[in-house]
Amino acid sequence: MELKHVTLDTEKMTYTELTDLIMELRDVRARKKELHEKFNRLRNLISNMKADEMVWVNKYTGEVLNPDDWTLYDERTGTFYSEEKKDGNTDR
Repeated sequence: MELKHVTLDTEKMTYTELTDLIMELRDVRARKKELHEKFNRLRNLISNMKADEMVWVNKYTGEVLNPDDWTLYDERTGTFYSEEKKDGNTDR
């Protein structure tokens, strides 16, 4: 079975193995949705602050927090969250 750019050999998988795989993929999807929502809340917070002429600034370096310069690292899974761009590709 081929899904986009991933090929799975489902012929040799048992019903239980397929069920387990589906459950794991659902968990991954739920986690990515959670990360996506958190990242969007951060973007909205920063946008609302800029509208009020406020920004987050690192007190040691003077760096201004710009969400386009940051990505989320998921410590639970040990992976970076990759946002989808409008063309369907990811930024990482």
